[in-house]
Amino acid sequence: MPHTCTSTAGLGRGGNQSTRLARQLPPLVGRDTDLLTLTAQLCRSDTHLSTVTGPGGVGKSRLAAAVADEMTRLNSVTVAVVDLHGATTAEEALRAIADSVVDNFGCLIGERANVQEIAEKVPDGDVLLILDGCEQVTENLALMVRELLSWHNEVISPTLKA
Repeated sequence: MPHTCTSTAGLGRGGNQSTRLARQLPPLVGRDTDLLTLTAQLCRSDTHLSTVTGPGGVGKSRLAAAVADEMTRLNSVTVAVVDLHGATTAEEALRAIADSVVDNFGCLIGERANVQEIAEKVPDGDVLLILDGCEQVTENLALMVRELLSWHNEVISPTLKA
């Protein structure tokens, strides 16, 4: 779906309606350019995946939360955050994604959901899915993300290692 947005990112907002992730993290400091660049990239109709990489503690999750805030403010985008920090297998990652979809969209998904079933439960329209902490399941996660992208527009993966 084409986006019609202009990035005028401002920092320091912590009270937007965006995500639980933003409420758990400290304010974003010194990442104005990264925030503007990533938000502008996601506003493009030809961008469907962005990956933020870097060593632990540099603020990847906080940047993703700020981008989610900005995308929500600019586009009325629905944001779903998936915490993958505890996932070590593809099955655990898939369950975490399914649980996030259930939590964010109020739908029912079976205990043994597959990617197609999860994707079908995500509502039409602009959805930003943030996969946080996915270092442990990168290979299997890449396949799941590819399949999700065949159904929907945007995924931002703040800690996927290149």
